[in-house]
Amino acid sequence: DMNREEQNLAFPSYRTRDDKIFNNTILMNGNGTEGEFVSGISLRQTSGTEMYNNIVAITDQNISNTHDLASAIFIQGELPMDGGPSSNNNAFHIDNNSGAVVVRFKEMDPSTNMIKYSNTRYDYTNLEQWRIWTGSDKSSLQEDFMDDLVITDNNIEIKMTNGKFPLGSVLNNRGMRIKDLTDDAFGNDRGTTGQ
Repeated sequence: DMNREEQNLAFPSYRTRDDKIFNNTILMNGNGTEGEFVSGISLRQTSGTEMYNNIVAITDQNISNTHDLASAIFIQGELPMDGGPSSNNNAFHIDNNSGAVVVRFKEMDPSTNMIKYSNTRYDYTNLEQWRIWTGSDKSSLQEDFMDDLVITDNNIEIKMTNGKFPLGSVLNNRGMRIKDLTDDAFGNDRGTTGQ
């Protein structure tokens, strides 16, 4: 039982601090079934977490619209304005035929580590609802960007024009510069092409 597990945490005072979740591409196209926890990024009991420049897509059409825990982002902790995760410049896509939602949030009381509020699956079905409630993800987007990706085997890349820019893509120029990240995944300097 997920609620019992969350309320009786084995280490209720444990929290991770200052986690950095940057520049990830997460595609969930598997066969989600009822009762399974499905989340692109899951954060529990975190403090000072930063989550920027991520692409999260759920295309699994086997997730029903009654599935209680299927979301691009799952947060169990404090609201962003109260010390919870800082999140922005992310891109989300939930397939129209998938029952997943953008965010599931369970607010924890930091002094007791007990659940203060557990939203329903309908509270944040889209990004705009999350923005209005939390003020978070103001420069993030929820769009269908799947045609802008090249997916081969276990590799996902953004389609580039002339090998440099994803022109015409909603993903073009969406990220923010992160001071501590100077190299890309291939060891090349970031920002040398002006992007």
